[in-house]
Amino acid sequence: MTEIVLPRKTTNLFTVTITNNGSVQNITGWTVFFTVKKSTNQTDAEALISKTITTHTNPTLGITTITLSPSDTDVLAGNYLYDITLLDTTGNRYAAYADSFIILDYITQRSV
Repeated sequence: MTEIVLPRKTTNLFTVTITNNGSVQNITGWTVFFTVKKSTNQTDAEALISKTITTHTNPTLGITTITLSPSDTDVLAGNYLYDITLLDTTGNRYAAYADSFIILDYITQRSV
């Protein structure tokens, strides 16, 4: 994954495939952490968005989905940081992705 840009208060799904040296990684029993913060100095408790995924889309093929709801993305428009960290069944922790996470104010404000 790379930089993520999305509007405030929207639903977003991110399908992620975990690989190891170019081969898919079986993530059965693994935990995936998705975290968005203002800065790396913040604690996880201070994160703007914090998701813990333990049920995966297709774990034997390394596929998981991160779902963000409108309440998850109900943060002030701005530039933030995100990462995806993995915890395997033996307690090993891996940093999978990290980049910018940008929340935009919405343009359209009407509803149906």
